[in-house]
Amino acid sequence: MHGEECGVPFGAGEELGYPFTHYTTFDKRVKTCYPSRMKQIITAKLKLHTTQKQFAALRQTQLAYRDALNAVSRYAFAHGKMSSGRALQRENYDEIRLKYGLPAQMACNVPRQVGATYKTLWTKVKQNAAHRKAGQTRKRYKGLDQPPK
Repeated sequence: MHGEECGVPFGAGEELGYPFTHYTTFDKRVKTCYPSRMKQIITAKLKLHTTQKQFAALRQTQLAYRDALNAVSRYAFAHGKMSSGRALQRENYDEIRLKYGLPAQMACNVPRQVGATYKTLWTKVKQNAAHRKAGQTRKRYKGLDQPPK
């Protein structure tokens, strides 16, 4: 049987509602079987055609998000350039919700995004220190001298 080539008998998994019907060989050594009901994620980039009122509301949200990012970045910088998204969220979530009026999902994304930015900057600082020690560069990385914009 065709399904047994993949090491899975044809129809295996039917009791769970997943009959294997797609068999693909990417490499002569590896045969892959896919369930016929495999989920796919499709990403689409869309252009929004908004009314003036919708545009104003969207712009207000964008500016509030930006201001929240800047506020959390200032907090992180003032507290030892912290990069922990959880710690930043614990300390700033309520302020983000109240002061900037962002919905919960966006209020959770702000500290996570700031933390990721600081982690990137810390990585660059460490790489620069290693390069300076190895004599590959004489310049000091100044990315954490001021809060990121």
